[in-house]
Amino acid sequence: MSGLDVMRRRLAVYVFSFNRGQLLDHSLDTTRTCMSGFDVYIVDDNSDDPATQDVLRRWAPVFPRLDVVPQRGERKTGGLYPNMCLALDHASNSGYEYALFTQDDMQFVRPFDQRDVALVDRYFEDHQSAIQLLVHFIKRPAGSERSKDTWCPDESGMVLLRRSQFDTGKTNFCAGGIFDVRRTKAELGAFRSGEMANSDVLKERGIYYGASFYPLISFLPAPVSYRGKRRSLEHRFYEYLGGAGFHPISLMTAAEVEAFWNRGRSEFPVAEHFLSCPTAPVPENWAAGGGDYLIVARGGWRALLYRVISVGKQMVKRVLRC
Repeated sequence: MSGLDVMRRRLAVYVFSFNRGQLLDHSLDTTRTCMSGFDVYIVDDNSDDPATQDVLRRWAPVFPRLDVVPQRGERKTGGLYPNMCLALDHASNSGYEYALFTQDDMQFVRPFDQRDVALVDRYFEDHQSAIQLLVHFIKRPAGSERSKDTWCPDESGMVLLRRSQFDTGKTNFCAGGIFDVRRTKAELGAFRSGEMANSDVLKERGIYYGASFYPLISFLPAPVSYRGKRRSLEHRFYEYLGGAGFHPISLMTAAEVEAFWNRGRSEFPVAEHFLSCPTAPVPENWAAGGGDYLIVARGGWRALLYRVISVGKQMVKRVLRC
């Protein structure tokens, strides 16, 4: 039995979703294509729109769905963190060594192969103070030059580590990637709500993460997004002007995959540099964050309008505080 076949028993994939049926459908389709033979579970946060419910029904015979209990989550991501706790417990109780967390606004761009098996195992062996490995492409506007100021290769050359693991901010945790199930349970027990809260706990314990130099997942460009399961009029307005919608990324060809694995160490894995998205509103900056990120990425009069609105809101807040 090959190492890849064994890994199919050791690693499970969990896809988190809420009310983005078209994006979820595409995410699941690329997961089936690129993670063939792996156990995949859908963790849907009680989506209530008909399109997403239809997608869930169609995929039910292919991928099991974990039962989610409605819970209050943090402002930005809604019930994501309680659902991550659910998935982590499921992985632990099911005997999986690794759990790969991805979301409906992300997609696989190439198959998980034997080289990934070696990379994952070596990373967790070499880095005993790590609980997770990021496997998604670096997002702009943190482009390649800025990325080199933030990241540097480890001794294997296959993984990037932050130059400083203890800067302020969300430097020690990310709500995605491949988690070592046992270590995560030991260090966190359960996920806190928000990347900052988890990062603070891990920072105190000397726990850090790395990022694969050969990622296999990308955030979708300019997605429709939510803030705590809500889409305010202002949020919708920004996404309308920013071109939010369904912008699928082309799967890498076999030749592109080989070139990607054989590229030079100076070529950091920024999504826009290696992947193709014909409909991305801004080809050089895919603005995967949604919301106001999109209108800023479009630049020009749109970005100016956003600045004017932001200044106006600040002035109103000052007046109300007086």
